[in-house]
Amino acid sequence: MLLPDPNLFNHYAAALPPDWPGGFWWHWLVFTVIIIAFVLAMVMGFIWLERRGMGRMQARLGPNRVGPFGLLQPVADAIKVLIKEDIVPVKADKVVHWLAPVVAFAPVLMIFAVIPFQNGALLA
Repeated sequence: MLLPDPNLFNHYAAALPPDWPGGFWWHWLVFTVIIIAFVLAMVMGFIWLERRGMGRMQARLGPNRVGPFGLLQPVADAIKVLIKEDIVPVKADKVVHWLAPVVAFAPVLMIFAVIPFQNGALLA
């Protein structure tokens, strides 16, 4: 089985010029943006493939209205979700209603708390 080099980050850091402006955090920022862009592109691609597959199974065209071949359908869906009005029921506790998604998503973010993000750390 092929495993990634546990010192990959250290090799990357050693290849940087010593007079890099702004310190090392710029590399973290660039690396993070690249990873997020890659993940979002993969999500968009999988959504498109899933909709095309479902359209084919149901004997219809699938997404083909937004952009070439429907490739911008996930963007249109995201915009639609973001501009929707959040309706809070009259008898609901407003604080609980707003905090429920945060509480649900917090454990997912806490999973990454155990990954060491420092120079010289080894992933075991």
